[in-house]
Amino acid sequence: MAGRLVIVTGPPGAGKSTIAHGLASAWAADAALHIHSDDLWTYFVKGRIPPWEPRSAAQNLVVTDAMASQAAALGVAFPVFFDGVVGPWFLRPFSDAARSRGVKIDYMVLRPGRDTTIKRGVARDHPMRDAEVIGRMWDQFADLGGLEHHVLDTTLLSVGETITVATADLLSNRFQLA
Repeated sequence: MAGRLVIVTGPPGAGKSTIAHGLASAWAADAALHIHSDDLWTYFVKGRIPPWEPRSAAQNLVVTDAMASQAAALGVAFPVFFDGVVGPWFLRPFSDAARSRGVKIDYMVLRPGRDTTIKRGVARDHPMRDAEVIGRMWDQFADLGGLEHHVLDTTLLSVGETITVATADLLSNRFQLA
């Protein structure tokens, strides 16, 4: 699967980090990478605007470009499972970076039900646990139009079941972007 970048996305609390790590660990390859996008935000020593705040738009574009370049560059040699809040509005930097390196890109949107997502998001150990913000971010993923077939509803799935279903869907190219 070298030459492939799998974006595991969805709102906060959807299980992105858990599933991306599980997929990378279970993938049938000698090496696989899990890039946890939240880690990049810890690089800021000062001046960081929380990425979920509206005034963070310019900062988020720069950081997204950097993450997309890194993920695609690593995807040339390794299967990469990237987790982060990558709505359709942030897909272009990833698709451009992947295309320029000949890396295939998959877009998997984890979207448990709204109430389930908020419950999971509030209960997790993460700086962003505000139920109102999580709900607003879920709403942004509620209707993906032409990308709706990239959604995996995990409301009733365990972590293990989600990894099994996601693996089968990846092998069938269900989530691959054209």
